[in-house]
Amino acid sequence: DPTTGLMNDWLRKLDLISATDPYGTATDLADGVLEDEGASAIVDWVMVELRDKNDPALIVASKAMLLLRDGNVVMPDGVSQPRFVNITADSLYLAVRHMNHLALYTAEAISFDDEPIIAFSEISTAIYGGNFASKLVEGKRVMKAGDANGDGTINAADKNLHWRKENGQEYQYGTTGSDFNMDGVVNAVDKNIHWRANNGEVANNP
Repeated sequence: DPTTGLMNDWLRKLDLISATDPYGTATDLADGVLEDEGASAIVDWVMVELRDKNDPALIVASKAMLLLRDGNVVMPDGVSQPRFVNITADSLYLAVRHMNHLALYTAEAISFDDEPIIAFSEISTAIYGGNFASKLVEGKRVMKAGDANGDGTINAADKNLHWRKENGQEYQYGTTGSDFNMDGVVNAVDKNIHWRANNGEVANNP
């Protein structure tokens, strides 16, 4: 929302966000989390990954977490900062993924000894693939929407095999992949404003 500088929490307002994460980790929301409003309201689940510094394809640890309207990512209690335990590597890549957006990765492995704040939304934060790996909206870096099947590529398959089938159908969280603006409805806006703008984009993975 360019007026407030916050993301919309339409899925939360429509009571469509699942109490259990959609990534198969059996992570549950804390009681009452979806009742929070304002800047700290929940937008959706995301997956946060730590990846090996020598082989970024290797996931060292991953957790389902929550994205807030102000862009912060928190634990499933809705307030705690992201935390991994028993990680012995001196540095790791950090990745953030969403069900139907292209993932973002840090440009290089980073140390977590000093509990750094990693602001993917800021242009000054180096990401893998450079600025081509994201979009800019109101001066903030955002993920590219349109990857309905979650294969890391936004192409005709996302439109023809997913959007066309889901267009106008009842929304089902975790199954409906073509709601690219996350307003609880699959319609022409998702195709024309989001998929069409990002068609041909490929995830920039290390």
